[in-house]
Amino acid sequence: MKSLSRVLLPLSALVVIAGGLAGILGLAVTGESNGLLASHFGTLTNNLIVIVKVGEYLALSLAFGYALTLSLFQPGRGRTRGHASPPLTDEQNRQRRLAARFTLGYAFLLTLGTYLTYANARASFSPAQLGYFVWKTDLGRATVWALVFAILAVVIGAFSRRLRGAGWLTAMLALSVVALGFLGHAGNSTDHLNAVNAMIAHLLGVLTWLGPLLVFLTEAHRTDTATLKIWLERYSPWALFAIFALAYSGIINAAIRLDTPTQFVTTRYGWLVLLKAILTVVIAAFGYAQRRRVLEPLADAHADRTRGTEAQATVGTHSGRAGRTHQLDHRGSNPRRAFARIARVEVLAAAVIIGASSALGRSQPPVPQYVPREAYRVLSLVGYEPPHGEYTLLSLITVWQMDWMFTAIAALFALLYLAGLYRLRDRGDEWPLSRTLFWLAGCLALFWVMSGGAAAFGRVRFDAHMTQHMALMVIVPPLLVLGAPVTMLSRAAKPRTDGSRGMREWVLAILHTRYSAIVSSPPIAGFLFAGSLVLFYFTPLFTWAMFEHVGHLLMTVHFLLAGYLFAWVIIGIDPAQKPISPVLKLVTLLVTLTFHAFFGIAVVSATWLIGGEWYTLLDLFPRAELERQQFAGGSIMWGISEVPTAFYALIAGIQWSRSEERAARNYDRKAERDGGAELENYNAYLRSLHHGEEAQAGVHEGPVQRR
Repeated sequence: MKSLSRVLLPLSALVVIAGGLAGILGLAVTGESNGLLASHFGTLTNNLIVIVKVGEYLALSLAFGYALTLSLFQPGRGRTRGHASPPLTDEQNRQRRLAARFTLGYAFLLTLGTYLTYANARASFSPAQLGYFVWKTDLGRATVWALVFAILAVVIGAFSRRLRGAGWLTAMLALSVVALGFLGHAGNSTDHLNAVNAMIAHLLGVLTWLGPLLVFLTEAHRTDTATLKIWLERYSPWALFAIFALAYSGIINAAIRLDTPTQFVTTRYGWLVLLKAILTVVIAAFGYAQRRRVLEPLADAHADRTRGTEAQATVGTHSGRAGRTHQLDHRGSNPRRAFARIARVEVLAAAVIIGASSALGRSQPPVPQYVPREAYRVLSLVGYEPPHGEYTLLSLITVWQMDWMFTAIAALFALLYLAGLYRLRDRGDEWPLSRTLFWLAGCLALFWVMSGGAAAFGRVRFDAHMTQHMALMVIVPPLLVLGAPVTMLSRAAKPRTDGSRGMREWVLAILHTRYSAIVSSPPIAGFLFAGSLVLFYFTPLFTWAMFEHVGHLLMTVHFLLAGYLFAWVIIGIDPAQKPISPVLKLVTLLVTLTFHAFFGIAVVSATWLIGGEWYTLLDLFPRAELERQQFAGGSIMWGISEVPTAFYALIAGIQWSRSEERAARNYDRKAERDGGAELENYNAYLRSLHHGEEAQAGVHEGPVQRR
């Protein structure tokens, strides 16, 4: 721990200083130091907030970096049996403890930064209104949720002793980062939906890029060459993905906060955004290229060190061993020094970027981000300006409200699938064209559902919302399921053989858990698919989901996952933990979708407005029109249920028929191999039964004849 402190403390101090100076200079560039908060108190708290934020993100980066290294990059202790979660090694336990400690530091600095933000807004350090600020403001509630997930991560990191716990630790930190996405300008932006999503993508991108890099730089002095090489090989694709996330989210944020591209050069805010973007892309591209160049020397150094160790066993003189070892150490140190130089440059650049981001978060952009509810009630509630035209079948494809996060997710799913297809074809493996077409159609459907007319009208009309809901549950999932993504992943991704887990191993391990076995049983999957409708629409959950961005996001994810699970159970191609009877599949299908249709009738017959508080507050339609829209929404759910029922039944019937044909072909091939031994054994069994019956009949007839 002392050696770690000697490396980490100077690096941390340098990062905080560089990031803090960049943030303070950024405030000066944007004019915030001389703007609305020109008082000495405002200037002081603004500068303190920037410095604390840099420290907060440094602690979070280290926590996230150790969690990612532990769960994805660190080699294991050797091949494990099945998908059981292996116990952590001593080195992995050390990384787990460090992740928990840095998470605790992040939680403390997050609390301090929130208090300083409160003091800045109130122009006083008095805690008199702190409770109101924490529980009644969006910023306070987002901070509370971020702290809750951080504390859960600390508890898991403190007590977990298996690799499964590392996955949960990483997941809790990721959820805390998602909560942070609601802070700053994103929480009250004029395009609230895309602003929050872009901020979440930005934060996850920064942490995925910077976190592991900080860990590698900190741990390089005590890590052998082979492990360092494995780290960099496994980290490099994630770093590239993080850079794309940063660039993508940066474009979205700039589009929301700047009116025209010329404001990049005509406004001080634009200058800082442009500088941050250029620095991010340049340093990230440079770092990625240089890491690829370092990997080969690291591999050579490791090979030389291995050969040197073998040579030491055969060299008889001590001087020969010492000379050989010195030569190898000298050769092995070169790539390490090259990596350390590259990593330090990237870390310092990332610190400057974080400081600039903190300054941007404290500065007013050219496009005002605060939406006064009194003047713009609908915009402040919905998060975007809803369409004003009529909601018709044509508007489903002519009206658009882009959800850039789900657009990126759909595009990423398609690209990863095509990359896997390319890898399969490159090594000569075949893959059915139908699966590829189904998957791409599902990605396209997901893009339309989240950005097309149903999404644009879905926040202000119940019938449009129900159209989007049905599409999320019964159109997108079966298309994705028929693409067999798990089979594609298991075949295209390179398996790990050292006991660690990559994405392939994590996905397969999750699918083989007891929880997956329970929820993938047809009755449970059917209940989650249909029963959750009652829980969601006939309780205040629907109203909460319409008012809160996080509720709307959870609603979308639930509909999508529930529909995917149901489709996988009924028509899934990917293997399940145990075979499911085709008869049970069909019974589940008929019962579930029949209930789905009857729920539509219940919506049509409802005498109250579902989500009435939300639609009344919007005040876009009179009561009679809201009732008509609810009737239309229930009718959509009732009528559309027939289409997926027929589709699922058709696909399930075809799969059942093909499974019977495969079973018959397998039986015929087996009979050819063993000469029909199974049939002959069965015939022999029947003959033995026949002879036994004849013998038994003879026994009964004998005494009768004697009498």
